Amino acid sequence: MTQSHALTPAVAHNLHLPLLQVSETLSLLEAGGTVPFIARYRKEATGSLDEVGIDAIRVEYKKLQELEKRRQSIIDSLTKNDKLTDILHSKLKAANNLAALEDIYLPHRQKRKTRAQMAMEKRRKSDRKYTAMKFAFIDINCAMSHC
Repeated sequence: MTQSHALTPAVAHNLHLPLLQVSETLSLLEAGGTVPFIARYRKEATGSLDEVGIDAIRVEYKKLQELEKRRQSIIDSLTKNDKLTDILHSKLKAANNLAALEDIYLPHRQKRKTRAQMAMEKRRKSDRKYTAMKFAFIDINCAMSHC
């Protein structure tokens, strides 16, 4: 649990639990406490949450961490491909589950290249090199004959 408590308010909201209760439980989990240990010996910190409640907090926190991680990777990918707009960014930030996030990303996702596409790209690159060399050769000849 690395993001400290940045996701604590979302976990508390999703599970309809008090913020302090969720925060304390996440602190105990981050410190290495197991669910049964926290349920039995740290009731004062968790507000008497049972194992089911503590496990629900742990699972929800992990789910939100994965959602944030995926959201960031999508934003990075779209930024790298120059496809990220302000509207798209706000839609990605507003998505509250993985399915919604993937639905937003799907039309903008980079498609897998086929062998034919890779061959056409190679051809275009070689054509550009040939054209550049041809113009350079023409420029040299022109300079030598004082065009």
